[in-house]
Amino acid sequence: MDTKHTTPRVLLQNKCKFLRHGHIRGGLTAFGFECGDGWIFILEDLFAKIDEEVKKAQLASFQVVQVKEKFGELVVYVDGGNDAIDALIVAASKRAAVTCEDCGKPGRMREFNEWYRTECSKCYAARPANEHA
Repeated sequence: MDTKHTTPRVLLQNKCKFLRHGHIRGGLTAFGFECGDGWIFILEDLFAKIDEEVKKAQLASFQVVQVKEKFGELVVYVDGGNDAIDALIVAASKRAAVTCEDCGKPGRMREFNEWYRTECSKCYAARPANEHA
C-alpha cells in the first residue's frame, strides 16, 4: 500500500483488526472516523491499549464500530467489550476534551452557532468571525 498519500485515519484503520469495516446492523450506518486528525494520537494510544485488553480477556468478537465527535467530545462505540475497555474509552474521551480536534495542541470546548468543537486558540481564531459564539 502506498502510505505516502494515505491519511492518518486510513493508516490507523488498516492497522487495527478490530475496527469494523462496512455496514452496521442492516446498513443503518457505515463505520468511519468522524473526527479531526488532531485526535489521531489519542486514538492510536487508545487502540493499542484496547488491543492488549482484547488479547488478555480473549474477546474474540470485539469490534470498534464507530469513532466520532459528538457535541465536541470524542465518542467511541464498541461491540463485545468489557468494563476495562469502557474505562479506556472514558480516559481517551477526557484527553480529547482538552485537545484540539484539528491540530492536536491543547484546546477547550468552543461553541460555533450552536455547534460544539474542542479547539485551540489558533484554530478557533482561524474560523470566520461569524462562526464564533
